[in-house]
This record gives sequence, structure tokens and C-alpha cells, in this order.
Amino acid sequence: MVSHRIGFIGLGEVATVLSRELVKNGAEVRAFDVLSATPEGRSIIKERIRNTGVKLCSIENTVRASQYILSTVPTQEARQVAKMASAYLKKGKLYIDMNSTSPAEKVEIGEIIEASGCEYIEAAILGALGAEGPRARVLVTGLRGNEVAELFNSLGLNWEWYGENIGKASMFKMLRSVFSKGLECIIVELLLAGMRGGIEEDLWQEVCRFMNQNPFDIVADNWVLSHATACKRRYHEMVQVNETLRDLGIHSVMSRATESFFKRSLEAGIVEAFEKKPDSRKRVIEYLDKQIFGQS
Repeated sequence: MVSHRIGFIGLGEVATVLSRELVKNGAEVRAFDVLSATPEGRSIIKERIRNTGVKLCSIENTVRASQYILSTVPTQEARQVAKMASAYLKKGKLYIDMNSTSPAEKVEIGEIIEASGCEYIEAAILGALGAEGPRARVLVTGLRGNEVAELFNSLGLNWEWYGENIGKASMFKMLRSVFSKGLECIIVELLLAGMRGGIEEDLWQEVCRFMNQNPFDIVADNWVLSHATACKRRYHEMVQVNETLRDLGIHSVMSRATESFFKRSLEAGIVEAFEKKPDSRKRVIEYLDKQIFGQS
């Protein structure tokens, strides 16, 4: 007897990866995707769930037949999908919003869902499903978030309760993306410049060698600490970096932003404020917070 009835609204990479694992571990899974409205789209969706046991249904059937409804749609569709689903939601069901939206939007979507009597759960995917699969880390918030995390962990996923407050998990994900998405763009810009300079593979090997041989926590901590004392030197080096990129015909985005960031720290007086490397990265961040944003 199947005890867990789960429905996905949106059958992209997230739902495809997670649904396979859930079915494998005994859940009954339904899914709806707007692509199924056309013959071509329906063929695409059917191929994604071929031999998985996932049932392709209408949004009404998916919501009505499921106890746990997971919204996994493009970011810009999250609010509209919540409105569509709310017509079929009722007390006793749980709507789990896995979309990449801001904390404020999570709260607003939660209000739409809860007006139907259904309980709202926020889930923020931190890992890369393409690389980690269903074991990618997911943060969960909501009054029943701990219960939900335990359930999905028992079904082969890697969910972690992050508290009751809706928006907290999204805040973590959005701010983490400053690093992950920013680093992605920096790497792409590096490789574009490397290709123009004829040393793309050499640069790739050097960056990989450095990161593989040095623990990231030590490297990153040193970058923050030395930002206070080496900021001026690094600013002038980035000026030269951007001249080099211009010579290569590269209209840099990330590197010009890096130059501007160092310049802002210089104008905030960071070099004068720290005669030597500080003993805590928090001191560096607190100083910049106060000088740039006026925080006490």
C-alpha cells in the first residue's frame, strides 16, 4: 500500500531527478507540466518520465490526488502557479515551494496558499542537482518543516529543517548565489579571455591545481583578511587586468566589477584603518558595513 502521495507542478530538471528517487523509494508520484498542452510538449514530458512510474496528469488531478504538492517551475511562474493550484488545495495538504524566489515573494506566495486552508512549506535547493542528483542539500522552513524534511529524507532525499520562519531558506539561497553564480561568471570570463590569449587550458589547469591543493576555508579566509591590507595593490593590479582584457577585445563585466569593488573599499579608508592584517574576517566585514552602508 502506497502511503505517500506526491505531486509535482513543473517537470523540469528538479522534478525529473527528485521524482525518480521518490518513486524508487515507494512514493506514488504525479506530475503536471504546461508543456503537456501540446503534442510536441507532451512527447518531451513523456520522455522525461519514461520507465519511472511517474503519472502525467492535469494540474487539478495532480493537486487533488496528492498530499504533498511540490512547485518546481521557472522562477517567474511561481506566483501564478500558486494561484492556479490554490483552486484545488484544501486543509490537510502541504504545498512545498521549491522555486528560486526572494524571501519577500516566498511570504507573499505563502499567503496565497494558506488562504486555501493548505499549509505552506518553503524549500530551497542549495546543491547542484545535475552534479549531486537527489542527494543535493535542500533547506526547509515552515511550521511543519521538520516533519516534511524527515519524510523526504526517508524517501531518499537530503532535506534539512532550517526553522519555522518562511523566507529564511530563500534568504540563504539568494545570498549563497552571490558566491555560486558570481563564481560561475568569473570562471566563464576567465576562460573567454584565456581563449583569446591562447592559454585557456593552461589557466584552467592552474586554477584547478591551486584550488585542489589548498583548502578553500583557508584560502577564502586569507582573501578576506588581506583585503584590509592588500586592497590598494590589488586595485592597481585589476586596473592592469582590465587593460589586458581590453587589448584582447574582451568587454569584461566581472573583472571591471572587481576593480570597482576594490576602489570602493579604498575610498572607505580600509587600508588606513588596518595597519596590519586583522585577526578576524568579521572585523573586515563590520568595518566595510559601517563605512559603506552606515551601519553602527
